[in-house]
Amino acid sequence: MVQPELRTWLCEPFTGHFFGMHPMYGEFNVSNINAGALKEHRYEGHLIGGGFSYGYHWYLSPRWSLEATVGFGYLYIDYDRFECARCGELEKSKHRHYVGPTRAAINLIYVMK
Repeated sequence: MVQPELRTWLCEPFTGHFFGMHPMYGEFNVSNINAGALKEHRYEGHLIGGGFSYGYHWYLSPRWSLEATVGFGYLYIDYDRFECARCGELEKSKHRHYVGPTRAAINLIYVMK
């Protein structure tokens, strides 16, 4: 998955509150996860979308800082479902529209000078 972000700070760059926009693209092939249908089937496909985020950046020292961010957005997910987790025939192809949380992170940052 690739999820870059373009940010704007409310006061000074790399300090305090910021807002961002993030496009997303990813490919997946998942199975054998102990969560409902993921244990019995294999899902293969891709997703594309974007969203908006809000965060806060804390300056700790000249080289260290901490930030927290959350995002909300939209994803279009196109996938194939297969009969069993490791093998099996294609059961069906579907797509799904998702609106909800798209990112949540706490980042410890070290600035290399």
